[in-house]
Amino acid sequence: MRRKALQWFIEEEKRRVLGNWANGTTGKEQAIGSLNTLYQLAAAAGDVQAMRDISTTTAQVRAAAIPRIPVEEPLEPSPLFFPAQDTLS
Repeated sequence: MRRKALQWFIEEEKRRVLGNWANGTTGKEQAIGSLNTLYQLAAAAGDVQAMRDISTTTAQVRAAAIPRIPVEEPLEPSPLFFPAQDTLS
C-alpha cells in the first residue's frame, strides 16, 4: 500500500513540477532540482521504472530550449478548478 502511495505521489509531483515549469512559475533549474528530489525518492523506494522515467524527463528538460511538458499525455484538469457542468447550476 505504501509503495503504491509513493508511486502515485511521485507521478503527481512530476506532473506538478512540469506544469509549473511549462507555465513559467518555476525556472529550468528549479524543475531539474525537483525532478532530482523525486529521483532520490524513487531510488529509496527501489522503483526502477520511476527512476528511468524521471531520468528521461530530466534529460528532456535539460535539453529543452523553451519550457514545455515533455510527456505524451495531456494533464487532466483538476475538478477543484474545473467543476463538472452539472455542478455549476
